[in-house]
Amino acid sequence: VSNGSKSSISPARSARPSPTNSSSTGGWGAHTVQVKVRYGDFATLTRQFAVEEPLTESPDIYRLGGFLLGRKKLVSRPLWLLGLSVSHLREPTGRQLVLL
Repeated sequence: VSNGSKSSISPARSARPSPTNSSSTGGWGAHTVQVKVRYGDFATLTRQFAVEEPLTESPDIYRLGGFLLGRKKLVSRPLWLLGLSVSHLREPTGRQLVLL
């Protein structure tokens, strides 16, 4: 059934909660962030970091991914692939306070 929209995302997929897509229950948070790098010779490395409080904002997930890349010095030669993923999704029990 078409509603005239040109969206390529199916309704079932867009209804699923994600760390950056708030739901009526307040959104979901990721407890684990993973980066994957693949080099030109197809050697592949993955590194992940788990946090106690779930990450609910995409800038926080992005920042943690950048931290993993820098800490492990994974970008030491040209890359073929760079991936960022989250796992262990849960509804956050409370909201983390921001320190000014």
